[in-house]
Amino acid sequence: MINSATCIFDNKIFRIILLSVLSFCYLLFFSVTLSPQMNSDELGMDSSMFELMGLAVLKGYIPYVDLFDHKGPLLYFIEAIGQWLIPGKMGLFLLQALSLSIIVNLWFSIAKMFTDYIKSYLCVVLMFFSYHIISIEGNLTEDWSILFITVALYICCKQIQNTTKDSWINYVILGACFGSVFLIRPNDAVAFVGGPIFGMLLLWVLKEEYNRGLKCIGFSIIGALFVITPFACYFAYYNALPEFWYGLIGYNMNYTDGVVNMVLNCTSINKYVYLPILITTIVLWFGSSHKEYLFVIVPTAIFAYLLLGERTYNHYFITWLPCVFLFFWIGVFVTMQGGLKILSVLLFFLMPFFNNRNILKIPYHDIKFIYKTLFSETKDEYASTEILFSHVSAQEKDSIWSYNLGWGKEENSFPVLWRNQIVPCNRVPLIFMAQIDTTLYQDMDITIAKPLYILYAAKEEPDISFSARDSLFIKENYYMYSKIEKPEVLLYKRGKPF
Repeated sequence: MINSATCIFDNKIFRIILLSVLSFCYLLFFSVTLSPQMNSDELGMDSSMFELMGLAVLKGYIPYVDLFDHKGPLLYFIEAIGQWLIPGKMGLFLLQALSLSIIVNLWFSIAKMFTDYIKSYLCVVLMFFSYHIISIEGNLTEDWSILFITVALYICCKQIQNTTKDSWINYVILGACFGSVFLIRPNDAVAFVGGPIFGMLLLWVLKEEYNRGLKCIGFSIIGALFVITPFACYFAYYNALPEFWYGLIGYNMNYTDGVVNMVLNCTSINKYVYLPILITTIVLWFGSSHKEYLFVIVPTAIFAYLLLGERTYNHYFITWLPCVFLFFWIGVFVTMQGGLKILSVLLFFLMPFFNNRNILKIPYHDIKFIYKTLFSETKDEYASTEILFSHVSAQEKDSIWSYNLGWGKEENSFPVLWRNQIVPCNRVPLIFMAQIDTTLYQDMDITIAKPLYILYAAKEEPDISFSARDSLFIKENYYMYSKIEKPEVLLYKRGKPF
């Protein structure tokens, strides 16, 4: 009986199905922004912006030109594809479920390179747990990037293991993975795809396998260009290459205060507290019989730390999952030092990811969360917001200016746009973007644009630099057309009431 069970769990088809079902269930119960079981738009901050950018692409808007955000265009096209497949969130949910299924199966395959199938399953469970404590929002840049990061890591591990054919197609895929992540979030591409590739190349140089390294570099460049070129051509066709470059690179250099500042911040407490998990992962593998994989781990750890930036939001560490946390948990299993295992696990539970969550209460909250998802009817807080636009014609919905909608401490008003399928007519819909780069203020002047409609969030603070002028302008030229109470949003229309 035991041997029969063993055969089942070690069966490849069974494993793929099992892990895919687990991935689907994980997102169903814990992805608060995408799960069809939940109505949690108020929690989806970044997600609501990405969904809006995807909607804009579907409607023919050009990212960065007609509507500005500072992530890569591949993300917006993924958002558009999901909404094109099935309107609303279901298409995105299914895409992310497919993505996570591939990711988790590859995590298992990587773990299986170093340990048996039982410990590999345990690694996957621990990776689910690590994912869960880092972020449960879903539909973030990192959630999409880790597919390409994991594929690249798997190829690098197979190449170092020398169990896969030295085929040019593998290197093309590596380059395509780099290009894909670059077109979502460039620094993640450098750290989590570039890091393993750099380490693999360094190993080959030390082994004097120069031809292999050159072959990898050449075909990886081809793979990256294969992904990046269509997007470059797309923006070139619309004479928007400068906007493309600014949205992907230029603005983000201002956002992070530049690469030099990122390096200087390495000694700040914000980043310093994440250094122990990187060091521990390296120590675990240094004491193992697989030291050659340090060529993947060490460069990735260095790049990850250097490029982390000053803002250490929890969800940034989702991209650490494949190249840091997976190797951390595998290292715990492969090391022969029992004391090191215990100290490593204790260190994990001291990580700042737990800073807003009581570890002992996580199972209780999860059970409560799942029960609510399965048996409680969640109230859709944004369903009533359609009243705000009920008398606005379809043509006029393209003339709505999002003045100060955002994600405030009291309530989130920004999801009102996507939930009502409205792409605002102003290029910069979020005030904080202009506060980071003041050149964007020129695209936020309602006294020049004179939009037909203005959306105003009563509980959001307008930018103090021009709020007095704008208040007077609205008072003299607009009247309140409609209003909702939760979130408290006012819709003004140009002209005088009848």
